[in-house]
Amino acid sequence: MSTFRLRAKVRVKSGPAQGQTGRVIDVEDTRVDDGSDPHVYLVQLARPTRLVTLTAAQMERAR
Repeated sequence: MSTFRLRAKVRVKSGPAQGQTGRVIDVEDTRVDDGSDPHVYLVQLARPTRLVTLTAAQMERAR
């Protein structure tokens, strides 16, 4: 279970935006007791510029 900080640069690992990079701009705590990451992240993608919501499993840190 990993967590990402605001403004962390991330790369999308799965979904329609796979391979794109962006920055985390907001985090929502969903608190579901199923053992998964309780956070949903709002990510602003670089190109094309748009906002997407992702879970930690759908992204990784970009360098």
